[in-house]
Amino acid sequence: MYAQIHGKSPGRLPEDEVTSCLFGPLRLMAALAPKRTWAACRRLFECDDLFPQNFKPTEVDVRFWPRFSADERAYIEPDMHIIARRDSDVYTILVEVKCGANLGNNQLLEQWKAIQVPAKGSRPILEGDELRRRSAHVLLGYVRPRHRSDIDAQEAQALVAGLQWGDRLITATWGQFAVQVRELPGITESMREDMLKFLRKSLDVVPVPPFDGIKVDGLAPVSEDPWCFRGFDGFRLRHLQSVSTARWAFPATP
Repeated sequence: MYAQIHGKSPGRLPEDEVTSCLFGPLRLMAALAPKRTWAACRRLFECDDLFPQNFKPTEVDVRFWPRFSADERAYIEPDMHIIARRDSDVYTILVEVKCGANLGNNQLLEQWKAIQVPAKGSRPILEGDELRRRSAHVLLGYVRPRHRSDIDAQEAQALVAGLQWGDRLITATWGQFAVQVRELPGITESMREDMLKFLRKSLDVVPVPPFDGIKVDGLAPVSEDPWCFRGFDGFRLRHLQSVSTARWAFPATP
């Protein structure tokens, strides 16, 4: 629904459809329960420790595809910007959603550089470094090895420009996200079921932690490409942050 409202073409931009379907309920929830919505977003996007634990917002705005003005182009458009306010205090979570597509050229860096919040009456507007210190920047989705090299390059450029993220840049796989949904407090069971069902049917993801960093005795990748595996005897063990073709195999030699 929100993808259509914002002029996104159904079927042509799947990431926009995913954003709309998964996070549309959060936008509705924000108007009724801002504190619960902010707590849920911090948990979902794995950035809870980046914000003051005693901050209780009176207003939360979940904005889809906000257009940030930019110096070198007409605008920058991240997928989502969650803005929590209480009086003059403002904290935000900036989200870029990926479903296997490549990162755009300096996409994350340009978003971080141009981040801004809309005016709210006579309240002071946070800009630049102060807003970045009060924000988290999340890349959510299937992070391929080439994404990691792209992110490393953008982090290096950010460091040179004095815009470094530090621990405020978070990359999370869909498998990790599904685990957070399964364990998330403060939402209805129907909302949880709908989100998990959408992840399973649309992205082929279920709430099982990915294998990143886990060593399995007797199992090993059989290619230098960590996303290219061969099956054995027709048995496949799916890497749940990836597509269903990712497999594991016993090594050829002990």
